[in-house]
Amino acid sequence: MEKRRLKRGNKILTAVFFLLILVFANVLIYLRDKGEQIEYILEPHFFSDLVDNLIVGDTISIVFLIQVFLIFIIGIMLFVGLFSKKSKKNKSERVLKNKPKNKKKQKLRVKKEKGETDLDAFNRLLKEKKQLKVKDLAEAFKVDKYKIIEWGKILEENNLAVIEYPTFSGPYIKAKSKPKENE
Repeated sequence: MEKRRLKRGNKILTAVFFLLILVFANVLIYLRDKGEQIEYILEPHFFSDLVDNLIVGDTISIVFLIQVFLIFIIGIMLFVGLFSKKSKKNKSERVLKNKPKNKKKQKLRVKKEKGETDLDAFNRLLKEKKQLKVKDLAEAFKVDKYKIIEWGKILEENNLAVIEYPTFSGPYIKAKSKPKENE
């Protein structure tokens, strides 16, 4: 959160600095075309002369004001672009927050029967659910996920399960369905 705020602040400072440089360059070009020195900006009659030149229809003054106006439009577009990304993130967060809460993930519960080993319970649970994430199984059995993968490999060697390793999520174990016999 703090880094995101700093990045946004850096972007805003960069945009403001860029816009100020553009306005300053534009003022220098205007003064050069008018044959004035930079000190002319500091004189109180600078703005009144600018307005008088606009009323008269001085082309240089009109072009100057159009350029300043365009620079400010670009600045507004930059700021809107910076803050619209934030609003898009907020919209996606709001959508996630508004999801129905009744679809909470239920924790996997393991009930071991009398004389049943963890591996037997693991196999039985896998047959019931057909497919389970390694992470969920590790939580349910209170063991490391590597132990679950080890158990999955034992079942895989005996053609009872298959361990899948998807690209964008954690591994899961699928129960192998027994081939149906033809009558």
